[in-house]
Amino acid sequence: MAPNIFVDLTRPPYPTMLCPRGYRSPPWDVSADQPLCVKCEAGQFIDVEGSTRCLTCESGTYSAQQGSEACAPCPAAFACESSGTSAPVSCDDVRFVCPQGTRSPVLIPAGEFRVTAAATSPCPVGQACVDGVKTPCDAGYITSTPGAAVCTACAPGSYERNRTECVYCSIGTYQDEWSATDCKPCVDGRYATTRGASRCEACEASFECNATSQMTCPPGHYCPSQTPAGSALRCPVNTYREAMGGASLGDCTACPIGAVTDGEIIALSVSMCTCGRGFIDTRTHLSQDLVCEVCPQGAVCDSVGVSIRSMELSSGYWREWASRADPRLCDMPKACKGGALVTNGSLSGSDALWYVRVNVWMRAHWVYMRVDTHFCD
Repeated sequence: MAPNIFVDLTRPPYPTMLCPRGYRSPPWDVSADQPLCVKCEAGQFIDVEGSTRCLTCESGTYSAQQGSEACAPCPAAFACESSGTSAPVSCDDVRFVCPQGTRSPVLIPAGEFRVTAAATSPCPVGQACVDGVKTPCDAGYITSTPGAAVCTACAPGSYERNRTECVYCSIGTYQDEWSATDCKPCVDGRYATTRGASRCEACEASFECNATSQMTCPPGHYCPSQTPAGSALRCPVNTYREAMGGASLGDCTACPIGAVTDGEIIALSVSMCTCGRGFIDTRTHLSQDLVCEVCPQGAVCDSVGVSIRSMELSSGYWREWASRADPRLCDMPKACKGGALVTNGSLSGSDALWYVRVNVWMRAHWVYMRVDTHFCD
């Protein structure tokens, strides 16, 4: 009897039959008249009838039971590394993944993480994935696209937001360090006029600055470098500055000698300088340059702003013209009372007569006139 057939003793008259799939016929034994078919072992299979030899399952497949007609793909989450596998190995290492039909566990590439033992997914934004594990980015670091393996530090001039983006610092702020989580405001005297600044610029001399801009130093002031907004230095008393953009104390102009300014008012021009106590304004017209001269003998200059026309005289002195600052000692002191000028009420016309010495022969008297006349003693 051929070795690939057997006698079916259960079905008289005992016909001969081929061994079915999953079974093999043993080698012919002359001592045995009716050889039996034998199941293939687990990890083996026979997919045709009448075979005398079991085939071994290839790696990536398996058969768990005896008498298998075919090998099945290795199930998802398991690996069938060797041929003849009957018991797939569980894919437990998180660094690996085992889809269906896996021969050897597959190393998960950087930028992906293990969802299950059989599947991976791209790393989400805000995280980095290495060895199958996703890790949130540290503060100051980001990933902005899926599938990142490394978190990136935010550069100077920016800060991290939500671990997903680096945002430029706004105008008036800066950041000079890597991996920052916020921006720093510009300190007094420094400014940043553009977004994404890694440093604040020092305010230049002749300007005052807020955090976002430079502004020209106002008249009457000077601004050294790094002057904060609203902190321009006022020109000292008895000095002035007409133009904008003063940078130092030397840019303030001193009033003419003998002139002063009102300490309560910011002096913006020489017109705000007036002759001080002990001096007299010798101009006859305001269009002329201010000149202050020492108060002459016989004049009273004990207040600020004394001019030729407003100058008072001491008792015993007189002057011929209101436009001249030349008090004269009276020949007859009692005839010269001194004091303020008496005029017709206008100083804008021709020179007003204040004290006039008139040489009049009138009963041998000298006459001194100051609106009213006084006879000499």
